[in-house]
Amino acid sequence: MINLTTIPSNSTGNSTQQDAQQRVSRQETANNVRQRYTNETPEQRERRLQANRERDRRRRQELTSEQREHLLAQRRQMRQQETEDHRKRRLEYQRQYRQ
Repeated sequence: MINLTTIPSNSTGNSTQQDAQQRVSRQETANNVRQRYTNETPEQRERRLQANRERDRRRRQELTSEQREHLLAQRRQMRQQETEDHRKRRLEYQRQYRQ
């Protein structure tokens, strides 16, 4: 495991032990994912994906219609925001290269 005292603090210097632990946890998760994709057999991959699909299906069944509506609205809003951000980047790029 990574020594938490070696992890640099954020720019404000207010990094806490919890922040450091969360970073370590994210690093370990990423390492596990990387290892899974390099060592996983096709059968293991299919079992994992099937289990994920089954878990997602059960989760969807447990949602009320109001919760489903809320999730769909969130997704729509995220897609719209991404589209707006993309448009802004494109316009900024065009503006820079017209000068």
